[in-house]
Amino acid sequence: MNSHYSSNRKRKQQDYSSFNSNNNNNNNNNKRKRKGKDESYTNNEKPIDPIVNRKSKVLILGTYLSNESLEHNFYYGESRNAFWKILAEIFKVNLRVHKDRDDLNDARKKLALNNGIAIWTVLNGTKNPRTSINRQMTNNLSVFLKKYPNIKYILFTSKSSSKIFKKKFKKIKLQQYILPSPSSAFNEMSHPEKRTKYLEIFQTVGLAEKPEEKEKEEGKGKGKGNKSKKKKKGKNKENENEKEENEENEKEEKKKTKKSKKKKKKGKNKAIKEKEENENDEKDEAEGKNKKKKKKTKKKKH
Repeated sequence: MNSHYSSNRKRKQQDYSSFNSNNNNNNNNNKRKRKGKDESYTNNEKPIDPIVNRKSKVLILGTYLSNESLEHNFYYGESRNAFWKILAEIFKVNLRVHKDRDDLNDARKKLALNNGIAIWTVLNGTKNPRTSINRQMTNNLSVFLKKYPNIKYILFTSKSSSKIFKKKFKKIKLQQYILPSPSSAFNEMSHPEKRTKYLEIFQTVGLAEKPEEKEKEEGKGKGKGNKSKKKKKGKNKENENEKEENEENEKEEKKKTKKSKKKKKKGKNKAIKEKEENENDEKDEAEGKNKKKKKKTKKKKH
């Protein structure tokens, strides 16, 4: 398992090496132009790999990584940043269960990827206080977006990230939207207002269902439920009618069998009576004959 994990990690590092190598070349060119004055971003810390997979549909871009994010080795890792809280509320995922930092980061990553979201920054690394943001090194987003062609929208979590992107990547023509900054420093909007705006944009780019679509689906579900209920009721009525008919038929058949039995009994009784009558008649005839014989014999004697 460990060898498999390490091999996968090496592959990921090789995949993103092209993005970072291009950034280093740009950095060297900037050094030459400025005659040895290095005003570009320089950071000994390794930049965090983007959160992305082949199913990602939307790329969310921040401006740069904060020092706290680098410490936690994860995007929007500041304790007071509302980014992951907003996503968890929109997609109804409970992240509070995860107390361990690594488990929490894994859960956040799954939350993003399971909902078609890729996450990265426009600038490579943290903010360099020695130079302006516009002159700092950028991530190679052109190569990145070619590698992941399913990404059709770009969302920015700040106005500055949108401005830098438009300056540095003019050839990229994907549809773009600016989200309210999830940072606690941006206090012009309340948390519920930020969440509502995120949800509206997510609905626009297809990450979340629109209320109309939900109502239609619910209506269809109710319609199907009502139809099935009606069908069930109809079937129940049919079954009840069938039962009643069967019961009536059974009663009629029972009556018929009773009548036939009575008739048979009557027939038997008549036959028995007729036999008895015939037997009595025969006896009477026999007795009459005997009497006649006796009378004849008496006459002869006299």
